[in-house]
Amino acid sequence: MPGALLVGTLGCLAGSAIGFALILTPLVFAGSSQFSRHSLDDGLMWCKVVCAFNPLACVSDGMRVLLVTDVPHMPLALDLLALVVAILGFGYLGTRSFLQRALD
Repeated sequence: MPGALLVGTLGCLAGSAIGFALILTPLVFAGSSQFSRHSLDDGLMWCKVVCAFNPLACVSDGMRVLLVTDVPHMPLALDLLALVVAILGFGYLGTRSFLQRALD
């Protein structure tokens, strides 16, 4: 996973368990696997915005498109496009960060 490569190369190894816990917990919570992002109230607009920038939310929404059609969701093409952009972006940043640490 390119995101794990990026996170793993940015920090020091001594605090990696705490760092992963601090990053993965909100990432999984905002992954929209337990709820549909579109079903949230307008009072939780901050949560909608956080979920919109989470690549795991695109995975959850794509699965929701394929498995449960009566729940509101984004079009599958937008989910796939967001996933491709996230994979390429995090892959590039993670590879660059890894090479920087490896060559220093």
